[in-house]
Amino acid sequence: MELYDASVPLRTGMVTFPGDPPFTMSPMFERNRGDAFDLALLSMGTHIGTHVDPRPPTTWTAEQRLIKYPLIRLSERALSSI
Repeated sequence: MELYDASVPLRTGMVTFPGDPPFTMSPMFERNRGDAFDLALLSMGTHIGTHVDPRPPTTWTAEQRLIKYPLIRLSERALSSI
């Protein structure tokens, strides 16, 4: 099966669910300012962009928890309009 990444890139100003905190990225260190590396502080809610809920439903068994969840289970067949 061929897989396609349908992830939505994180960016300042992206649409969020009403009431959720916005995505922000604040540079802390930048190579173009003479720092040895780039580092940014990210702030966002857990339901922003393309995501999987970090806390699975309480009805899930230990085997179904995200850390053990097979990636193939997060994929589905789709029709392409391209």
